Amino acid sequence: MKLVGYTLVAAAAAFAVPASAQTVFTTDFESGMPAEFSGQGTIESPGTLPTADFGQGHLYNDTTVTGPAGASVLTLSGLTPHDALSIEFDFLAWNSWDGSSQGFPQGDFFEVLLDGTLIASISPNNASGTLFVPGSATLIFDPAPYGFGDSSPFFDRDTVYRVTLGGLTHTAATAVFTFQVGGSGWQGGSDEAFGLDNIRVDAVSSAVPELSTWALLILGFGAIGGFLRRRERRPAYA
Repeated sequence: MKLVGYTLVAAAAAFAVPASAQTVFTTDFESGMPAEFSGQGTIESPGTLPTADFGQGHLYNDTTVTGPAGASVLTLSGLTPHDALSIEFDFLAWNSWDGSSQGFPQGDFFEVLLDGTLIASISPNNASGTLFVPGSATLIFDPAPYGFGDSSPFFDRDTVYRVTLGGLTHTAATAVFTFQVGGSGWQGGSDEAFGLDNIRVDAVSSAVPELSTWALLILGFGAIGGFLRRRERRPAYA
């Protein structure tokens, strides 16, 4: 029975090969707007945020239009075979975001879509309203004036979140990430805006056993079969 046990353990180990991840896109916007980006947004200074974290530039979008018409869009094409994607980036909420409560001026949402499907929604309350932040977003800079505010000390508050979205099922050769705003309270312009920085996208592939692994499995199961046949032919004693 030990042989059977050892062989089954070997078979399980052969299949327990971890998935592999490959970085397919990364940018910190220090060299300008990447060709993969389209839609709204310009490269601007990150205000007084630390240059060690944000350098000299980030994507700044102060659109007054909600939904896709005012979005910043990242299109990745020619992706190698994969099973899932993950994306990590810094989301900068500039000025007087008013949380998730409905009723003007409240109701400001930052949304991320993958191929048209919503994968994240964040609603900072820099100025008022109810904070709505999913577990995929971590506050890394508390509300404070970082350089993109109006003259009011109350409304001149900005926040920064690190967003990590993993396990996004995806197999197509092209992926489209849409960064947009929504909500009944969105005004944009000098009142509120969003920024993006330090973006990284990884493609995750499930491991496929190599030929040597298949050979080991075949030999192992063959050994199990031989062992069981020998047991069947063993004479019984009274």
